Amino acid sequence: MSHYQLDEAAVDKLVRQGAMRDAEAVDFYRFTSALTALELEDRIAIIRMMWEVVFADGKNHELEDNMVWRIAELIGVPSRERTILRNQIGKARSS
Repeated sequence: MSHYQLDEAAVDKLVRQGAMRDAEAVDFYRFTSALTALELEDRIAIIRMMWEVVFADGKNHELEDNMVWRIAELIGVPSRERTILRNQIGKARSS
């Protein structure tokens, strides 16, 4: 909400739409293809937010890690950036 300055109603609408599209999806490409047009720093910010969600419970589960890796690859975030972010967010959440 804060990163994109969205109110609660807008977030609720996005979550509902996302859930409907997720039920129809067979892979991540449908959700990530448009993101490749963003500047690299914006794509990195998305991966940073994903790591924050992954580590929200203080743990990095294997399936969550794999999902972030796959999405980072699809949107063109270098593996070095993804790994640095994972380490930064993981360390910050475990402190």
